[in-house]
Amino acid sequence: MFIEAKPLLMVSKQDYKWTIKTYLADRTHEIQFELGKQFQVNRPNGTIVKSTIVSGTGRQLIQTQIDGSMEMTIVRDFNGPDLVTTATVGDTVQAKWFYTENFVLDFHND
Repeated sequence: MFIEAKPLLMVSKQDYKWTIKTYLADRTHEIQFELGKQFQVNRPNGTIVKSTIVSGTGRQLIQTQIDGSMEMTIVRDFNGPDLVTTATVGDTVQAKWFYTENFVLDFHND
């Protein structure tokens, strides 16, 4: 029997530090960052990349990841209670929607 597992995404902010946690069936992926400051990300596949996240228009977080000569841009658009994540590498674009039942926002000290 096959059971579809939906990832749970939690985005939180305390003071200037942001945390994005993605809970999958077999692992948890977490990044912590401050806007505009470069940091390292250990991708789920084990690759370590340089990354920077800035705020975009409206309620967006825009992340740039650089792995050698390859650049990936991830736009997280907080649309009401839901989140749309769009990842772009070159001409390839992937979008993922997180609806209220699998997305949690927790902002403190805004």
